[in-house]
Amino acid sequence: LTPAATPVWSTTANTLGFGQRGAVNLKLGVRFLNLTITAGSTIDVAYITFRANSSRANTPTVILYGDDEAAPATFSTEADYNGRALTAASASWSMPSWTSGTDYNSPSLVSIVQELVDSYTYDGNDPMAFIINNNGSADGVYHIGKSYDLDTVACPRLHIEYTAGGAVLPRGDYGGMF
Repeated sequence: LTPAATPVWSTTANTLGFGQRGAVNLKLGVRFLNLTITAGSTIDVAYITFRANSSRANTPTVILYGDDEAAPATFSTEADYNGRALTAASASWSMPSWTSGTDYNSPSLVSIVQELVDSYTYDGNDPMAFIINNNGSADGVYHIGKSYDLDTVACPRLHIEYTAGGAVLPRGDYGGMF
């Protein structure tokens, strides 16, 4: 959902909205491509880094889920977004105040990513998607982040570290696609 004067659904938004704006609960999906995670791995660290597009002193609360599908497709419509199966695992995020141009990490997504890795194969060409919804933020309490369509370098990044066969493998950083 792009935070405009009147929020509307968009799959090519330049920004990402978190919280509530104009009495609309903001929601967004982020999709990361080409993941390689060995089957049977234990996820040690997982989070998404978002870059603030503007400074906001308020503190919205959102909830993050995994898109519980083997190969989640690109988000196409609001109905498609609303119809996605969600992981049982979730993570609540009471977001701090944001300063424009600064990176902010989500809370740990280890339980979400572990649930997905235990259910599906990520052998190099597989996407993983996350769904982020307002979770009780009052009207006017929101943040604006950069999207892939605005900045392919400052877009959301998925960071995962995992253990396979007793060895910690190099981390994976994946740029966000929507």
